Amino acid sequence: MRGKRERTKTVKYIWSGLLFLAVSGILTLIARISLSFSEWYSTYIYKGLVSVIGRLFGKVPFSFVELSLYVVIFLMIGTGIHAAFESRKAGRKAIWQWLAGLYL
Repeated sequence: MRGKRERTKTVKYIWSGLLFLAVSGILTLIARISLSFSEWYSTYIYKGLVSVIGRLFGKVPFSFVELSLYVVIFLMIGTGIHAAFESRKAGRKAIWQWLAGLYL
């Protein structure tokens, strides 16, 4: 029962990723074809996103990108150690799964 749930959850993630990829591709094509759509997006949507994100991250007295980089490195080391210990139990499968996840 648990294996089936995990598979359906994975399939949902794959389909949602494909949906977002398709929508992104369609919007990119529309922006390439239609100059008016490109102007509208850059005037209203992009300007608003930059304003909101700039205000949020402008409140902190440090570089959010550097903090994110340190967190990613820390998580890579931690999950690598965890995969190494798991590989003692499950063989090399845990290491290969970790490397595949790291690659993706």
